[in-house]
Amino acid sequence: MLYTVVPVEDVLASPVTPRVGEVELAGRRLVVDFTPGGPPRLARLISTDPRDYLDGRLQPGTALPWVASPDSSAADRLGIVGVSPLC
Repeated sequence: MLYTVVPVEDVLASPVTPRVGEVELAGRRLVVDFTPGGPPRLARLISTDPRDYLDGRLQPGTALPWVASPDSSAADRLGIVGVSPLC
């Protein structure tokens, strides 16, 4: 038996599995979380340069709306190499 104030629908609901992908931006590798119903968000930064981790634009949780559907001109301008699925 489960005693909780949370509605039974929320307790028994299936968890949303995040879809993640990898994007390369100007030599930095970003792991992006593609959640349904919202813009893609930066999940993780993979870089060997410590200064990249101090860049406010590359902090985890940052919305990346251009990743969802980058056209070729935006991809070239932003330096996007490609999106590869991780799962």
